[in-house]
Amino acid sequence: MKTQALHPRELTFASGKYALFRIAAIAALSFFLPHSQILGGISPFAVALTACLPLRYAAITALGSAMGYPSTGIGENNILYLLILGCALGLKFIIQRTTFRNSMAGCAGISFVSFFTINVIGFFLLDFSGSDFILRICESVIACGVTCFLFLAVRALFQYTSISQYSRVELSSLAILLMISVIALCDVKLYGFNLGIILGTLLLLIAITHTNLGGSAVSGIILAIALCLYSVDFLQVGSVLLVSAFLAGLFQIAGKLGQTAVFLAAAIFSAFIVGISLDMLFYIMCMLISAGLYLAMPERLFDYFSVLSEPELQSFGLRDNIEQRLGFAAETIQDLQNSLVRVSKSLKASTRPDPAAVCNKTAASVCQSCPMRLTCWDSHYNETADAFQKLYTMLKNGIMPGEEHLQSFRQLNCCRAPQLLERMDRNYRESVNRDFSIRRTEEVRNFAVEQLSGISQMLWEVSEEISGIETQLPDDAEIIRAIFTELAAEPKSVFCTLNRFDRMEVEIYTTAGIQVDLQELRDCLSNALKRDFAAPSVSKISNKVRISFYETATYRIEFGVRQSSKQPDTVCGDSFEHFLDNKGNAYFILSDGMGSGKRAALDSTMTCGIILKLIKAGLGMESILKFVNSSIQIKSPEESLSTIDLLKIDLYTGQAEFYKAGCASSFVLMEKTIAKVETNSLPIGILQGIEFDRKELTLHAGDTVLLASDGILELPEPEITSMLKHSEEISCDHLAEAICKAAEEELTPHDDLTAMVVRILPGV
Repeated sequence: MKTQALHPRELTFASGKYALFRIAAIAALSFFLPHSQILGGISPFAVALTACLPLRYAAITALGSAMGYPSTGIGENNILYLLILGCALGLKFIIQRTTFRNSMAGCAGISFVSFFTINVIGFFLLDFSGSDFILRICESVIACGVTCFLFLAVRALFQYTSISQYSRVELSSLAILLMISVIALCDVKLYGFNLGIILGTLLLLIAITHTNLGGSAVSGIILAIALCLYSVDFLQVGSVLLVSAFLAGLFQIAGKLGQTAVFLAAAIFSAFIVGISLDMLFYIMCMLISAGLYLAMPERLFDYFSVLSEPELQSFGLRDNIEQRLGFAAETIQDLQNSLVRVSKSLKASTRPDPAAVCNKTAASVCQSCPMRLTCWDSHYNETADAFQKLYTMLKNGIMPGEEHLQSFRQLNCCRAPQLLERMDRNYRESVNRDFSIRRTEEVRNFAVEQLSGISQMLWEVSEEISGIETQLPDDAEIIRAIFTELAAEPKSVFCTLNRFDRMEVEIYTTAGIQVDLQELRDCLSNALKRDFAAPSVSKISNKVRISFYETATYRIEFGVRQSSKQPDTVCGDSFEHFLDNKGNAYFILSDGMGSGKRAALDSTMTCGIILKLIKAGLGMESILKFVNSSIQIKSPEESLSTIDLLKIDLYTGQAEFYKAGCASSFVLMEKTIAKVETNSLPIGILQGIEFDRKELTLHAGDTVLLASDGILELPEPEITSMLKHSEEISCDHLAEAICKAAEEELTPHDDLTAMVVRILPGV
């Protein structure tokens, strides 16, 4: 199906609930438009709205306005307006088959011709003075202009899904339409409360909370002008609303509730300044009603205005451009993912297998034309339906029913037994196959959603990472390029940046096969840039190599690991990796595959390898989990799963992040006390949507972390914690070996064993 292009479309009836709401809104507005009189009695708005709407909506508008004019009284003016309204509707019908039916010029012409024609006729038939005639000709011109603005506003409302798509002219036209709506209700009171003030305040609150300070002030000015156009008696309340809107716009940081409170406080204070009267008291009460209505409305009702507010600072740098593009791509993929989920749910609901459908389909094809149905369906419906249900249950349990089974049902002494059994079996198999297809489709859909979610998350993470880069250092990058060229060869690309923590980061991209002494390169960079760099991190993808340097961290790492397989002379089913990235983060990964031996080793090795590559590529933890989970699921048709135990340590701050998926608990020795890090999440490879259990701790020099497979945790917990508490004088290698050896000796038989010990040491 071709995607609809973004071209203006003809204004037609919408469908569903939105169409009913649109019709009701137009009808209500049309009824009150005759009340909207300005400049001493001019009221061209009902005719202008009739002229600018499509014919079907125009008929509703004309009918509503025809009922509204008599409600303001039966007089000469209202009779003329009714004639003008009828003339406009007639002209609308006449040009319906022409190209002018939905053009601004055609709609404006209808208004002008209708007013001008009826007023000229009235001049000759009625006793118009010269000044009255001139005033009515001016009204014709005003009606023509108002129609142009209303045409733009209506077209935008019918065509766009968000106010962010409006042009400035369309925004102005919408403001005029809302002004007219407020003016129309200013003459209507309910129990003494002015509906125009209530509607105007409600619209003003929406503008205040969904625009910036400028939008709040402009909205207040527009509302004040609308009230004063209706009557100069509204000058004071218009001033109160204007001042309150401006002050509330200053408090965007306070949110919806805070801005509403500021608006009401400013309105009450301003009312006392201009003078409290009975009318002003009622106006304040109208504002309170509007505020209550606004706060009671769910925020989703204002999604149309959700992106109306513009950022106060716009940057046009290359970094910001890339960041915005990545963010937009992430939102697009997220929207695609949500659409896929919605469509899948709709299809699943419409094709859900139903046992009754099998029985009904069989009865319709076999029993519908049977001359003996009087003895079963027609006379004993419930018993026959129950017998069909039992036949379905037999098929579901793997039993092929025969004629003897039919005879066992008193009401199924069927004269078409072979056809009935054959058709029931065929329909059942079709149902089973359809159910299987649905489940397979659901699995594919879940996998696609998982992949889209992972890509979206990855783009967000890259966008956030780019936004964290504070300063590019092109001069220093040229120095680095010259040093690398002198030591090895011309690099492909060199980047030098300062992050938000004022730490320098260097990335050199070159081709595989180029030899360079990394220690010499490190020393040269430290001397040239006056920064103390740690040992570099080297990543290789295909024939591309990235060499990353980061400044020496506050802490350094001591690391030790020991493993033991379940059976002698077999590979261990656990795998581990460790890695230091270019941002001063140390990663330790432990994975336990399902079972033991080669199969488990394959799953765990694949898990660790994928995670390591994705970390080196710069992806975040959530993206990594989604990708590795999907990879394990599609690796083979047979069930396979593995656990993930991942520790990330920021060597500048000591912040440790534990990410766990179905793995064993970890133990952390922190100043003589033991902290246990547990998990409740599932291993990867089972279901889509797996999430990490995440916990953060702040480590200091001397703290020790134990990551272990579940085989190690079969040891008594007091024994494990005791070995950790008495490990200060031994190395991480010796501690890991001692823990692994204790499990081998005390547990018979034992599972695959892996003990990873990480200790935080002061930086050099």
